[in-house]
Amino acid sequence: MGRISAEECDELLRTFEHGWFRLEGRDGYAIGEERPEFDSFLAGAPRPPSEVSWWAQWLDQAAALGLPSSSDWSLLDGQRVIIHEFNDAGEVTGWNLITDPGSVSQYARWQDAAVRNAAAVAPHGRAP
Repeated sequence: MGRISAEECDELLRTFEHGWFRLEGRDGYAIGEERPEFDSFLAGAPRPPSEVSWWAQWLDQAAALGLPSSSDWSLLDGQRVIIHEFNDAGEVTGWNLITDPGSVSQYARWQDAAVRNAAAVAPHGRAP
């Protein structure tokens, strides 16, 4: 695994040839729809995932499938994995590239499990 720059990450994401799969497994991100949970956290009263319905459902399903639920990653063309790193505030802090075939194959298995068990949702997680 090797650290890559923002420019290198962007280039890899622009130049994949056959497929790009991304699994978002972090507990939270710096985005508006999670604002109530983030505000509770800042006020010293964070809500555990089990009390946030959309979060708990996702974590339960991911755990049942054996998917990693604490990191974000992208599988590119079944040959490279980019690990997306974040700080506690949900801001991107860097990227690591994995090219070892044995390691990449584990991410491909996780992708297969996620796709096999995916459910259709409309934008913003609402039922279609």
